[in-house]
Amino acid sequence: MNQGKPEPNSLLMQARRWRPSPSGSGRPMSRQELAEAINLYLWQHHQIVHQWDETDIGRLERGENRWPGRRRREAFRAVLQVAADHEIGFYIRRSSTATSAHGQATGKVHEELDATKRQLKEASIAIDRYLTAFERGTFDDQDPRRQSPPGRSTQTDQTTPSRQGSPRIRARPNPRPAPLPKNSRCSEARSPRSSDRAGTGPGRHSSKP
Repeated sequence: MNQGKPEPNSLLMQARRWRPSPSGSGRPMSRQELAEAINLYLWQHHQIVHQWDETDIGRLERGENRWPGRRRREAFRAVLQVAADHEIGFYIRRSSTATSAHGQATGKVHEELDATKRQLKEASIAIDRYLTAFERGTFDDQDPRRQSPPGRSTQTDQTTPSRQGSPRIRARPNPRPAPLPKNSRCSEARSPRSSDRAGTGPGRHSSKP
């Protein structure tokens, strides 16, 4: 027997042939008549519009599908008058390839979950360390992001090191002297004239001894 060919569902074929044709001809129920009976049951009991025909019944009898939907299995049990799915050859079929692929996918999911758990644990430990350092007041020393980058000084003084190693004070430009007010210049310029008018300037003698 060819391993790639599915095994026919002989139980389903026998159950169909044991049922008489609804036409009253005395013959066994045909595939088309079984499909129509399934469609009618689904509509009457579940209001489901189902349009199966003899092709779909043939696919089930050839074993291409061993596990139809829940409502369809219910309809087959009612029409063929059986109590369980296995009496008409319905069961879940899983190949070894599908089982292996499912196992590999499950293992990959577990590995990803373990990696995520490790990352969360490391993040929790880091958060606890930062909180402890913050409470102790050593958060700046513990946090490498707050440290100054290498090769860069954090001093803000006004001195710069010279070549000999001694500090050199940066020269600052002297500010310009503030201009004198205009009133003071006028008063200084008018002061000699006022003294001459008073008779006390140079070249004039006082009449008093």
